[in-house]
Amino acid sequence: MSARDTAVSGRIDGTARFAVRTRLNDGGAIREVRGLTCTLNSDEMTARVVTPGKVAFPMVRGRPSPMRITCSDETFSGTAILQPGVTDLKISAPYVPGMSSAAMKAGVDNPATLWVYTKGPVWVTVRRKGG
Repeated sequence: MSARDTAVSGRIDGTARFAVRTRLNDGGAIREVRGLTCTLNSDEMTARVVTPGKVAFPMVRGRPSPMRITCSDETFSGTAILQPGVTDLKISAPYVPGMSSAAMKAGVDNPATLWVYTKGPVWVTVRRKGG
């Protein structure tokens, strides 16, 4: 995974390696499809992997944009969108009963809060092209 610019690289606080895999729902039976090339793109970063393959997903300080994963070969194609999630909420406000949602929002908006794209393998469901 590579950062698109130096402003983003300064926000990356480590990586976590997870598999990107592709699967096909073939008449109710789900089976893995191997050898598809996947491109992972967000406003901040980009990567490419052949399935099944591992990607070093970044842990980012401050909320990153969603990541689009597009996988294809001559026969199959599919797309998935990963929404970033909070992994260590930094709340810099004192606890006040009844204010928990405001404190959560303050933590989510805090640029020190660590965000991740996934906490496990990523599956992209594909379809046959033209079908």
